[in-house]
Amino acid sequence: MGVDVAPKRVQLLKSAFPDLLSVAMLFDPVVAYNVVREVEETRLAANKLGMSFEAFEARVWDDVEPIFQKIVDHHLAAVIVPQGPMFFNERRRIAQLAIDRKLPTMAASDVFTDGGFLMSYGADWPPLFKAVPSYVDKLLKGAKPADLPVQQPTSFEFIINMQTAKSVGVQIPASIQLLAGRVIE
Repeated sequence: MGVDVAPKRVQLLKSAFPDLLSVAMLFDPVVAYNVVREVEETRLAANKLGMSFEAFEARVWDDVEPIFQKIVDHHLAAVIVPQGPMFFNERRRIAQLAIDRKLPTMAASDVFTDGGFLMSYGADWPPLFKAVPSYVDKLLKGAKPADLPVQQPTSFEFIINMQTAKSVGVQIPASIQLLAGRVIE
């Protein structure tokens, strides 16, 4: 699912903040989906937009606060956080670390913006979940998992949390707000 999603996150950040010169990304190398590819796609997108990029490995919560200090020390101006169990579980604490440091954040799904991240862009999950019962039915009727097609998302959602924007001290242009499927007031 990482194809084209990671570059779109960088593009949305740059569109919201045209003067953005650098971006950081947290990543967990233990996460099974193509985290290496997602980091590289993010790096390439940042470079194409003239931004410097640094990726930081975070396996456990205790890694995160020191990374945020490095992000500040390295003068990185925004943070991207992909999907991952630890990031999901600690999303509110990660959001607060960013807010305390006045760093805009971009995440992979709506639960992150609901948890205090500034923006998210990712798959619209409800349509994918609606397909699950038919897959279960086929499996219960004897279908082999390898014979079933892989569901790919066909719709994506962009969400902005204006409460977080106020806390971070940033203005989100009206043109960017219009792109959002949901704006949290």
